[in-house]
Order: sequence, then C-alpha cells, then structure tokens
Amino acid sequence: MDDFSRNLGSLSWWLGVVVVGVVLNIVSAYLKAPFDRLFSAASSRWNRRSELVRTEEAKKVAELRNDHEARNHLFAEEIRCRLRHLSLLLLAVFVLLFYVMIRVRVPSSALLATDPVLFWWSKGLYYGSLMIMFFAIQQHFRAVSYRRLLHAANHPPKG
Repeated sequence: MDDFSRNLGSLSWWLGVVVVGVVLNIVSAYLKAPFDRLFSAASSRWNRRSELVRTEEAKKVAELRNDHEARNHLFAEEIRCRLRHLSLLLLAVFVLLFYVMIRVRVPSSALLATDPVLFWWSKGLYYGSLMIMFFAIQQHFRAVSYRRLLHAANHPPKG
C-alpha cells in the first residue's frame, strides 16, 4: 500500500497514466470499425441460422401433424432419451462414489507417491464421471427438444 501511495504522488506515474489513456483512445478509434463489421457479420450469420432452424422445425411439426406413426416414433425416441439420461446420471453417480472412496482412503498429496496407478485411476474416474454427466445432459436436451416438437404438433396454434 505504501508503494501505491508513493506512485500517486509521482509525476512520472501521472504522465504514464495520461499517455496510456491517450494511446488507448487512439487505438480504440481505429479498432471500432473492424469490430463493428465483425460483430455485424456474426449477427447476420446467427440470424440466418436461426431462421433456417425455425423453418426446419416448422417443416418437422407439419410432418408430425400429418403422420400419426411419426409422432409415435418420436414419442418413443423421447422416452429412450429420457431413459438414457437417467441411466447415465446413475452411472456418473456410481463412478463418482468410486472416486470418493479412493480419495477418502488416501489423501491427494500422498496418493501419487504411494500408488501412482491408483492416482491415475482416481483421475480417470473423476474426468470420466464428468464426461458421463455431459452425455446425460445431452440426452436430456435432446428429449426436451423432442417433447417441444411433439407438443407443437399435438397442439396447433389457435387463430
């Protein structure tokens, strides 16, 4: 804190702050236009992609409204995704339990020195459980998207 208060009283520190502020202002003036173009292009690509997704979804909903068999198939696929989601979550919990059992038995610092194989097994279990959780979440979102399509197909908009 003493160095900071000494710097506040120093003329060189204040001149450095002013010079850096002026340089940043000049650089930002030159960088504004390219950044604006970049973000505008990204926004237009995002809008085109979103519109494409909306039209594809509208086509799927129209197909599902006309085809009872496709609705049943999508419903069965939603149930399968939900079952996979739950199964993967249970598997991730069991893998995490094995990880906790290893970590409780031997502290982290001593694990590498005493048993390197067990150390790498614990790392594998931990990161493996994270990967399993990722796949479980992926299956959950897939089931939710199927549910949204089925709901749109079964309940057409009024008006």
